[in-house]
Amino acid sequence: LGVGLPIVKAVDLLAGQMEDKALHGILKKVSKDVAMGRTLSSSFAAHKGYFPVTFIESVRSGEESGYLAETFRRLSSYYDKTSKTKQKVISSLTYPAITLVVAVIVIVIIMVVAVPSFTKSFEKMGTEMPGITKFVISLSNFFTNYGVIALFVIAAIVLACKLYQRTEKGAALFAAIAVKIPIVGKIIQLNAASQFAHTMAMMLTSGMPILNSIETAGKSIGNYVMRRDIIACVSGVEEGKSLGACMEQSKYLPAMLVEMVSMGEATGTLETTLTAIAGFYDNEVEINTSRAVSVLEPMIIGFLAVIVVVILFSVYLPMFSMYGNVN
Repeated sequence: LGVGLPIVKAVDLLAGQMEDKALHGILKKVSKDVAMGRTLSSSFAAHKGYFPVTFIESVRSGEESGYLAETFRRLSSYYDKTSKTKQKVISSLTYPAITLVVAVIVIVIIMVVAVPSFTKSFEKMGTEMPGITKFVISLSNFFTNYGVIALFVIAAIVLACKLYQRTEKGAALFAAIAVKIPIVGKIIQLNAASQFAHTMAMMLTSGMPILNSIETAGKSIGNYVMRRDIIACVSGVEEGKSLGACMEQSKYLPAMLVEMVSMGEATGTLETTLTAIAGFYDNEVEINTSRAVSVLEPMIIGFLAVIVVVILFSVYLPMFSMYGNVN
């Protein structure tokens, strides 16, 4: 678009470069729609499940203001930043997650395969088994006899929680709990604040009206209660209140975000302030995620160490007892 290519031609060229078959097909449909006189934003809106609300509304704003090429440049920068932040978080959590999964699998195998074989040997010896050994054997029997049932029960509980989460009350409950979880809750808040600031700044820079900007920025937030509180600000701003004053009513939004929005409104530099605070929160998300991982890793190692020590003691104590009786 920046070098003067027509929109239809530009979309066709992009479609030809797409290796993703679904995206290739969608862009071809968008190109046909635009060629028939439909706007680019409405063509994208027909595929809401594939394109984010932020993307569609930004394109619509760019069309209305006549700065579509500049809008796409801003979108490119916006999604590049958010993607890099997301990838940093995922890469930080990958190792602890894999370690924990492997640990659980190993423990289950030990309980179901190894411990029963030791149990048979101890029963043949006729030695009085210590409490820790009886506990491990009981745990092993539970895994062996009721493991499948336990899995079904856990799956049923997870499914019930998922279904309840789809209701308004359930979504609000789980979102509120998530924000209050130690360490993790803070990361969720910081990430939501970053998402809001990035989106709001881009919407305003693209020329979108303040009310539409607030609603679109609110919809971009993943946490339900924070998203609900931001969208609720639309009615307050319509009544003549400032955005900062409306955001103060929320008990989930970070205080610094609210203060910076109020300051930006008061000084007439809301777009610049939001851009600055978005960068700050991106950095905070990265730092807090690294801290969480640094705490999580020794916890996992400690957990594994305790399990190993318990299993070793449960196996060796009966042997020591038997050796003492022989002597």
